[in-house]
Amino acid sequence: MSISRDLLFRNVTGHEKGQILQVIADCPAAFKNVPEEVVKHGYTLVQEPVKNGQELIFYIQK
Repeated sequence: MSISRDLLFRNVTGHEKGQILQVIADCPAAFKNVPEEVVKHGYTLVQEPVKNGQELIFYIQK
C-alpha cells in the first residue's frame, strides 16, 4: 500500500489549491488508510467514500 500512497500524494501535490482529485481504490484497507493519509498530508476529504461494487471512490481536495 505504501507505493500507492506515494503515487497518490505525488499526484495531489501537482494539483492547484482547490482542485478535487477523484481516487478509485479496490483494496478494502483503503477505506481506512486513504482518509488517514489525506489528513496526514494536510488535504481534505470532500465527502465520505462512495462504494461502487468492489471499488471505493474518494474525493480529495488540496
